[in-house]
Amino acid sequence: MVTLALEPGGAVTIRLSSEHLKSTKDFLALRKFQRADLNRAVISIDAVGFADGMKWSAGQYNKLKPGAPKKFERVDQ
Repeated sequence: MVTLALEPGGAVTIRLSSEHLKSTKDFLALRKFQRADLNRAVISIDAVGFADGMKWSAGQYNKLKPGAPKKFERVDQ
């Protein structure tokens, strides 16, 4: 898992380590994919934490539960 902190409008470049790149190449080769034919990647974001303590996960917003540090409760929209 990777944790990033971005300012509004910020951007990030993700670089693969040589180990990750090798395992990706091996994965593709085993399945007869040609790297030259691949032109996009899908990145999944499981959760987003906000500076004010709010959290988004699985399509739902959550806030810190009063009196229970590190516990969240759903925010009805």
